[in-house]
Amino acid sequence: PLRADQADISLEYYLSRTASVYAAGFYRKVKGFIFTTVTPGVVIDGITYNLSQPTNGASGDIKGVEVGGQSFFDFLPGALSGFGVQANYTYINSETPSAVAGFITPLPNLSKHSFNVSGLYEKGGLSARVAYNYRSKFYQGLFTGDGNVGLVYRKGYGWLDASINYDITPNFTVSLEGSNLLRTAEATYYVNETRPGAVSVDDR
Repeated sequence: PLRADQADISLEYYLSRTASVYAAGFYRKVKGFIFTTVTPGVVIDGITYNLSQPTNGASGDIKGVEVGGQSFFDFLPGALSGFGVQANYTYINSETPSAVAGFITPLPNLSKHSFNVSGLYEKGGLSARVAYNYRSKFYQGLFTGDGNVGLVYRKGYGWLDASINYDITPNFTVSLEGSNLLRTAEATYYVNETRPGAVSVDDR
């Protein structure tokens, strides 16, 4: 099982009926975090494999802060008053002993930096969103072989999504959604970017 002791504190301020800002801090003591180890040269039925498997790590610490806010421009005239913006930024620092004795790593799948920026529209039954999300590189797992231990990272990447909805009646809505509109590729590497691993693309 994955367990955690957690503490959070936040401060919010409401600038108006449609605008607010906030700041939050958090701490997590994670016990048994699950990550992936890769062991090369494993022979099964005469065939050699790189064996990937989930492994429980020791206790780890996560600490970080998040700031953000949103506002609609309802001071603008007419249809323009439906426009708005939403944004946030998160910083996370983490570390834990890995499955390899004496080897300290970040907790897996946690980027140190991430942010989201969204353009919004809400007016007269029309609702629209354009959202860009970015996360910096993050540790994904360990690669062990020939007596060496290496960290597998996933490169930082940005992702653009959009949606539009229209209420034809109070009970009937039509919508159009798009995901990964920039067709962003995700890539891994071993230790440093000159040693590439896998590349994948979730299509539009």
